[in-house]
Amino acid sequence: MTSTLWRFVEQGHGGRPIVALVTGHPHPARRKTDFDPANPCRYCVESPPFRQRFGSLRETDLFATIVGYCGAQRGGSLGRSEVLLADLNGDRHVFDFETFFNRHEALTLGYWLRSHSSPVPVQ
Repeated sequence: MTSTLWRFVEQGHGGRPIVALVTGHPHPARRKTDFDPANPCRYCVESPPFRQRFGSLRETDLFATIVGYCGAQRGGSLGRSEVLLADLNGDRHVFDFETFFNRHEALTLGYWLRSHSSPVPVQ
């Protein structure tokens, strides 16, 4: 499952920004004792368009997005949500994120849906 997700993001993106994360269970109640909040992702796979337009996003920020919608189920679908991500110019974009837990790893796919109308304030 993990390798298929990886290949899909790298080669099946069709020019669309896509990101995949492979992590432990994102829900705080289900995390392993050795969970490292500074390094929450085992893998972060970005399509070339995602890397070009959203390359400043940190894995910790993407993981926090996942935590915001995932439930504590022991397996299967953990949740799905439309989320806003800012690109390198500060413009916001709507992504569809979905996370599935195979009882070993949480597999998350986030793909670009559309631009959002209002920019994010630059910090």
